[in-house]
Amino acid sequence: MEKVSEIIKHKTDLDEIENYLLHKPFHYHILIKKSYIKEPKTKGYKKSFGEYNGEKLDWRKTLIDGSCIHIREYNDYYIIHRDRVNPDDNLLKHIALDSLKDLPLVLPFLIPILLLRYNNKLIIKKKLRKSRKSV
Repeated sequence: MEKVSEIIKHKTDLDEIENYLLHKPFHYHILIKKSYIKEPKTKGYKKSFGEYNGEKLDWRKTLIDGSCIHIREYNDYYIIHRDRVNPDDNLLKHIALDSLKDLPLVLPFLIPILLLRYNNKLIIKKKLRKSRKSV
């Protein structure tokens, strides 16, 4: 489990936590009991994956500034922090900016991922060219 920076001991709303974390450094971890806030799904959070720290689920939501709130769900509480980038939006940027310690583990997969992304873009461009020619 990551180091907790603060424990919230009262009922609050995820919107308030998001605003609060906007004024804190990235990776400032808040612990809050599950009974103190609504389930993340009700506030637009999507299930996600993250480095395993004993949690049951990971939830993420991209904020308007492009940063991301990451919620780790445990049995009785959540640990919430803000990342610079949502990995669901840009995995490579997230690894580089938010989880550099994971880079050696992910490095063998990066080249195939980059090649697949590049190949997919080529396929899309080819389909667009074909559709323009037929018009």
